[in-house]
This record gives sequence, C-alpha cells and structure tokens, in this order.
Amino acid sequence: MCLASMNLPHAHCSSLHHCIITQWNLTSTLITSGVYYDFIMAEAESSSLESPMKIVVAKDPKRFRPTGDKIKVLNRIPDDILNDAELQAAMKSLPENYTFEIPKTIWKIREAKAKCVALQMPEGLLIFATTISDIIQHFTGAETVIMGDVTYGACCVDDFTARLLGADFMVHYGHSCLIPINVTSGIKMLYVFVEIRIDVVHLIETVKYNFKKGTKLMLVSTVQFLSALHALKAELMQEGYEVLVPQSRPLSAGEVLGCTAPTVSAEDAQVLLYVGDGRFHLEAAMIANPSLEAYRYDPYSRILSRERYDHSKMKSMRLHSIEQAAQAKTFGLILGTLGRQGNPKVLQNLEDQLKAHGKECIIFLMSEIFPSKLDLIPSIDAWVQVACPRLSIDWGHAFSRPLLTPYECMVALKTTEWKDNYPMDFYANSFLKCIPGIMKYIKEATVQEFLQYKTLVPAIEEAMKLFSLKSPDVVQPVRSSITVEKHNGWMGVMPSYYGNGEIFATKVVCVYPNNKEKGLPTIPAYILLMDARCGSLLAVMEGETITAMRTAAASVVATKHLAKSTQVLAVIGSGIQANNHCHAFREMFDIKQIRIWNHRAEGAKALAQKLGKGSIHCSSVNETVKGSDVIITATSSSKPLLFKASVPPHAHINAVGAAQPTWQELDPYLVQMSDLYVDSKEGALKESGDVILSSASIKAEIGEVIAGLFNPARDGTMPTIYKSLGLAIQDAVAAKLVYEECSKKSGSAL
Repeated sequence: MCLASMNLPHAHCSSLHHCIITQWNLTSTLITSGVYYDFIMAEAESSSLESPMKIVVAKDPKRFRPTGDKIKVLNRIPDDILNDAELQAAMKSLPENYTFEIPKTIWKIREAKAKCVALQMPEGLLIFATTISDIIQHFTGAETVIMGDVTYGACCVDDFTARLLGADFMVHYGHSCLIPINVTSGIKMLYVFVEIRIDVVHLIETVKYNFKKGTKLMLVSTVQFLSALHALKAELMQEGYEVLVPQSRPLSAGEVLGCTAPTVSAEDAQVLLYVGDGRFHLEAAMIANPSLEAYRYDPYSRILSRERYDHSKMKSMRLHSIEQAAQAKTFGLILGTLGRQGNPKVLQNLEDQLKAHGKECIIFLMSEIFPSKLDLIPSIDAWVQVACPRLSIDWGHAFSRPLLTPYECMVALKTTEWKDNYPMDFYANSFLKCIPGIMKYIKEATVQEFLQYKTLVPAIEEAMKLFSLKSPDVVQPVRSSITVEKHNGWMGVMPSYYGNGEIFATKVVCVYPNNKEKGLPTIPAYILLMDARCGSLLAVMEGETITAMRTAAASVVATKHLAKSTQVLAVIGSGIQANNHCHAFREMFDIKQIRIWNHRAEGAKALAQKLGKGSIHCSSVNETVKGSDVIITATSSSKPLLFKASVPPHAHINAVGAAQPTWQELDPYLVQMSDLYVDSKEGALKESGDVILSSASIKAEIGEVIAGLFNPARDGTMPTIYKSLGLAIQDAVAAKLVYEECSKKSGSAL
C-alpha cells in the first residue's frame, strides 16, 4: 500500500520519459532495443533525511545495433477491437509509453455487458481519467463514474463504494490485484497495472557499469516496471551476475508495496536495487533488508543513487511507543475503511488478545488517520491501527499517544517477540498466519469437498520420492505410538516438515477397531498444520478423511510403479480405508471389476452396493483374490488373512492394515516369496508386523522406485507387495492441499 499519491510524470513532459521502442502492442511483452551510454560518477547532496549519495548520470549516447530482441504476443482480444482504426486514433490522446490496456478494457466491458463502469486510479493518473472515460463510453455504450476519492495503493480498491454508486463493472488502475477479483463485492473487476515502458538498455548498462560481475543483486520494483526488471535480470545473469528477484506472495516476483516487501538473507544478496521513482516503496524493501546496500534507479531521470535508511532511529522510536503502550489500560482499535485496507480478522484477533490481557478495547472505523483526529478522543491511552504499518513507522512520532501496528501490539502484550529485522509483510500471505489466534478449524466435510485424488496422487508421489532421496525439504522422525490393550486401542503421533510448502504438520491418529459398534470412527485423527516460517498455527483439521485418502493415494502410486495389470481389484475389508481405495483406484485406473470380502458379510455387501456396477461381494478371501491383478488388504486383523497359495503370481498387493509390530494381515511365507517394497525401511523394520515377523528382505522404498534408483522386474513371476505404514509427510502434503483450497475460498492462502 502506498501512502503517497502515485505521481507518474506524463510521457510528453520530458524527453527522458521516452523509450526507444522497436515494436509494441497492448497484448505484447517486449524487451526493447536502446542506446549505449558512457557513465560518470558525481556526488550530490540528498534530502535532509538522507546521507550524501552517489549519483550516476548519462552522457553522449551512442547508438548500437540491438541483438536478441524477444517479443511475446498473446492475442486474445478480438481482431475487430484490436484493428479498430477509430479506437486506435482515440488512444493516441494518451501517452504512448503508458499501457492503459484500452482494447482489453473495451473487450471485457462488452463481454460483461456492463451498463455502468467505475474508474478508480491514483491521483497521478487522474489527469487521464476523463480521456479514458470518454473512450470507454464511446466504444462500449456504458456510463462511467470516475471515483475521485484518494487512492493510495493496492489496498484501496473501493469495490464497496463502486457498487453503491450503481456500477456493475470496475477498472482499477496503477496497482496489482492485491484484492482477488473473486472476492470483490458483487461487481466484476479488471486491474490495469499501467505498465510504463522505459529505456531498458540504459538501465542494464548503468547496472553493468557500476557493479562488478559476480555481485549478488536483489532486484525489486513497483508493478509498473516489472517487465523492465525481469529483462534486467535476464541480461545480468548472462553477464555473470548473481541475480535474485524475490517474491512476497500474493505479490508478483520482484514487486514491493510500501508495506510489504520480501526479506532475503545476506548470503543470497549483497545489493538491493530498486527500479522506480521516489523512496516510499524502496524504504519498505530497505526496512525488510537492513544488511543490504540499497540503490535506486530512477527511470525518468536515469540516475542511479545510493540510498540510506536510519534503521536504529526507526527501531528505537517504535520500541519507545511499544513500551508506552504496554502500560496502557484502554486501547483504541482502528479498522481502516479506505477501500479494502483494514482486515476484520486481524481486528478481531487484536480485540481478543487485548481483552485476554485485561485491557479495555474500543473499536473505531476510519478512512484516514490524523494526529488531530485522534487527539479529539483523550480517553484512549494507546492506539492500534489495522490500516497501514507505515502510518506508525513513518509518522508515529507525530501522534501524542502510541500508534501501533498489529505486530507491535503483539510485542507490547508479549505474545510475539521483537524482531531485529522489522517485518514488512503486512499483505504477505504469511502475515495473518503469523498472528497468534488466527487459524482455521477444518471439519471432515470441508476436507471431503476440497481434497481430490487428481491433485493428491501426484503430490504424494513427489513427497515419497523426496523422502527416499533424504531431501532436506522432507523431514520426519519415526512415529511414536502408545498401545492401550484394555481398550484395544492405539495412538500414533506423526510430526513432519515439508520445505516445499513451508509447513510443519503433526498428525495424532488412533485405531480403535471396536468403535464401529459404538457408532464412532474406528480411525479418529487430527492434524495440526503450522507455518514453518514463524511457527504459527494455521489450521486444525479433522484427519480421518485425510488419513484414508492419502493412504489410498500412496497405494495408487505404488500400484502405478509395481503392478503388471490393474483390471481386477480385490479388496479385503469394507471400512473407510477399503472404501477410499475403491474410489481412488476407480478414478486413477481403468478398473473392470472390484471384488470385496469382509469377515462381516453385510459390510462387504453394503460397500459393493454403494460402488454399484462392476462391484461384487465374495464369500471368501480365496474367491476374492482368484485371478485378481491388484489386492488391497485394509483390515484391523492381528492374524494373517492372505496366504501364498491364494495369490496369483502376477498380482500386486497393497497391505495397509496391521500397523503394529505384533499384527499381521499377510502370511509370512507369502511375504518371503514376494518382492517386498515399503514406504519407509526404518518404519517398516520397527513397526510392521508383516515385515518383522516374516524376516523378509526389503527390495526398496517406493520413493526409490519413483526416483529411478531401483527398477522392479514387473515380469509377473512372483507377487509384489507394498507394505504401507503411512508417512507423516503424506499427511502434511494432503493437509496443505486442503488448507490452500479452503483458503482460496476465504481469500487467503499459504
């Protein structure tokens, strides 16, 4: 979010604003040709708030022949709009190096059959508002409303007001789509970033002149200059520079807001280079990365300047405000109402936390926050604003009483530790999740709605491969377990870390075979999902469905890599595991027939009826497995049910029951005379009765097969067995998928 109006110079104001363009249209991404410059270094005094800075200026431009120009065209806009001569003539009244995406806007408005279009833009672009309005009205027939209220940044999307004004379509100019179009309030939305084309070659040559090859550069910018930023990265990497364009989701790679910027380690970067005019957005990146030397390349003046920020002074002032607020008894909680600035979830959490600490809270709604306004309410001892952190960071000293950010409030309450690197992640996806108390409780019905085998199976396959490769992105100890013999029950605790998703997950699962008689789940489970970046609790999920589906998905993966054929499926058992295996195998393979046996015949009959056509129940294990291609054993049996004499030599067996060292589903001789594969060698040798009691040798982990480290024969001369105990990482992967899908629906994600 930007608290200073976006002041974008007009392309015709100065020759410095023109780029040398070989070709361009509104649906193209272009790396332009340009000019080569010699450079000289000069010294100049900065403003009173900054130290003297070095400046690079250009002189005596020399032409050179461009090479390797790349143009990517995505021609989706109808030709009758792109080739409309009248529209092209109208667009000439707008600066040619500002991409207002007029043809796309016309197309989308027509497609939506919109009758009233609201136009919202920062003050620096309002000079073009009436021209754009006239063009839209003329070429779409829709009325337009120009929203004149202040628009500071990407958080100020005011879909609420637009809707109240009768608009059924809104175009927001100059900022990225921080507020997803699927969560705006009953109005169709189009974001126009207003990309500004600049002299990319001058930018590249300036950087090459001033920084030695091998320098580790971190590149950031505003959304207007991201194309130039990525062109710069590509060129510099070819020249031998180490270039990082970090991402703070949901922002684009390299994009920074005044309140949100990515943090990188000193090992990954030495220099922070910002492309853009002004310091507001740059300061966010500087605050987030205090150890990096910061430079700013102004694309209008074409000057590279060394920038400095007084981190010690800022942190000292903020700590002083926090210490004052810690003594306060009455807090004023301000929810910013400028567009979508304030987050009610954060506000609610703050209120809960403050009340839990015995503080009195009064909630205020404000579109803008000024010292004089807050001075009118003397009964408040300290303020906490859920609007923009830069209000507190930049102007907190101007307020007569402490004005804290949510993060600072948590520090004052001692529920969060003070960080030496001040966090600039206000709109990062990690922000909400790093505030204690904001988490989701996800019930089984929600898990069933969002978890799908088509996404789960490949995710499980990748996780199992990484596990067997001992990747640092997959960490899990062997599970701990407790058996309660008097209740015929068992509990296991399965923690894991999944680096690809930046999550911790811990599943607590129980197995109580007698629960079915009590009308209770036989395998109750809960999963705790935590953000590995800050340790905050993201969600608690009911885990029965996840346990069953990830186990079935792992069996699908094993079958894919081990089975000779998959037409006839034999299932021993009729509980939740058997049910999910049947559905998973039907979805992922071309199954012709499913045969089901259970020691309680009514259970097998019920499952066969539920599955419908192609499913039958059998009267014995031998009848079930005869001629089968794939066999599933999903029971709570402690004694062998499946014997060597019954199993076809070409069959593949997925053994998913018998999760204790003394339990068995498979006859030891069958295990010995088959090729045995497991999910975890260590886990199988410690916990699997089928493996331990047979003393059979393990061929490989399935992850090793997936990775190509072991090639199964698959010649049909002897059965293959996949003994599944379950990996904690499988739960983590499945829980992450559910959490992300659930978060998309509610407007936030990991």
